Amino acid sequence: AVVMVHGFGGCLGSWAANQAALAAGGRRVLALDLPGHGESTLELGSGSLDELAAAVRDLLDDLAIARAHLVGHSMGAAVSLVLADLEPARVQSLTLVGPAGTGQKINADFIRGFIAARGRDEIASLMRLLFADPERIPEALLQQAVAYKQRPGVVEALTRIASSRYAATPAGHALRAEASPADRPGPRPRSCHAAHLVNREGNRESNAHGQRTGKERERSRQQALGRPLQPGHRSHGGALQRVDRLRPGAGPL
Repeated sequence: AVVMVHGFGGCLGSWAANQAALAAGGRRVLALDLPGHGESTLELGSGSLDELAAAVRDLLDDLAIARAHLVGHSMGAAVSLVLADLEPARVQSLTLVGPAGTGQKINADFIRGFIAARGRDEIASLMRLLFADPERIPEALLQQAVAYKQRPGVVEALTRIASSRYAATPAGHALRAEASPADRPGPRPRSCHAAHLVNREGNRESNAHGQRTGKERERSRQQALGRPLQPGHRSHGGALQRVDRLRPGAGPL
C-alpha cells in the first residue's frame, strides 16, 4: 500500500491527481487527513509530530497494513520521517516532497498567514506561494481549503500544531504566544482520533474513517532510509506532479 501524507494546512485533496495516477496500475493508494486538518478531528493533544505520526500508525493498524510506502509533502514528510524513526518495520520506503525541517529556514509568514486567513482571496494568495505556476491551483483544492478554514476550532488546532512543530524557532515562540487560549489547561482529548481518508485501488474509490486504537507499543529508534525529492520549501505544487513518476524503491508497490 502507498500512504500519502499532506502538509501543514493541507488535506487529502492535495494528492487527488497523484492518487489516481498511482492507483491506475491496480495499487492500493491511501490519502488521509491528519488530525487537525481536512475532515478529521480538530481535537489534539500537544499537536506534535509524534502525535501526528502515531495517528498515521494507528490508521495502518486499523486497516491491517503491516508495511507501507509513505509519500509525504512538507510537514507530512516530517511526519513520515518520525513514523519511520519510531516504527521502521512499518515503513517500506519514504518519498519526501519539499520536506519540512531538513533545511535552515521556515516560512513563518506563510504559517501565520494561513492560520489567520479566512476569506477566499486571502487563502488563494497564500496557496499561490506553493505552486511554481500560481495559476494552476485546482479550484476544488481551493474550495476545500476555504471550507476547512470555516470549521470552528481550526485556528486553535493549526496554532497548536505549528507552535509544537516549530517550537525551537523564534516563529514557534511567537506562535505559542499567539495561541495562549489553546495552550490553557482544558479537558483531556479523547484517546481515539478519527482520520478521514480516501482509498483507491485501480478505478475504485472508497471513503472511510479510521480510529486510533490508543494501544501503547514499544518504539524502536532506528533510522529508515528515505528518498528526498526537491529539497527546500518552495513551489511544492509543481513538485507534487513528479510523484506520479516515482516508484518508491523498497520492493513492489
